[in-house]
Amino acid sequence: MLDPWDAAFQHELQLQREREEVAALDREPTEDESDSIPSTQYSEYWWSEDLLLALASAGVGLPMLDTVGVVSCCTGCCAEGEVMKALQIPYEIFSASETEASFREFVSANQGSAVHCMHDSLQSQLAAAPNIPAGKAVRLLMAGSPCDPFSVVRPKRFQEGSVDSHGLTQVTMQYIVRALLAFRPHVSILEQVEGFVKPISEHDPSTPLDRPEQ
Repeated sequence: MLDPWDAAFQHELQLQREREEVAALDREPTEDESDSIPSTQYSEYWWSEDLLLALASAGVGLPMLDTVGVVSCCTGCCAEGEVMKALQIPYEIFSASETEASFREFVSANQGSAVHCMHDSLQSQLAAAPNIPAGKAVRLLMAGSPCDPFSVVRPKRFQEGSVDSHGLTQVTMQYIVRALLAFRPHVSILEQVEGFVKPISEHDPSTPLDRPEQ
């Protein structure tokens, strides 16, 4: 009998194979379809073309948009830029932060002048905040937080003091809160962690989500 983790892994591999097979079929038009599907269907952003075509067939179109001003915080910065590019949404990233030098180089190579200012830490990004061009506004702030301290997968998550003593707790409770106050985004999207809405500990019914309001 397979170990539960091995069984889950095998199940995920099977699902991935099925998704790839379906995606491959979706990318092969019939003779009737070949003339009606844009050539960009076969680009690296084929999924976005599927989405845009589905919206068009439903009578829903993307409105004409002004350039969206973005601030990107924490690990994996600027991934939202690729999504917006694929969906043909004009954007500029006023400020971004990433601790890994190699990933900063990767972002620069792919985003070019779309990124106005790249920082090597969230603290450095905040020190320069808001640093937004005159007349511009941050319409979207993306943050790779809350993260590890609040994860229910962490064995000590519900032990007394475990969340507060974790080295990365301040990233969410201090730095991200400061970023929201400094950049004043119209919309902010944060990482989803189930434990962020769970009690701080077995003896404290308040949740991490409650803390910034206190």
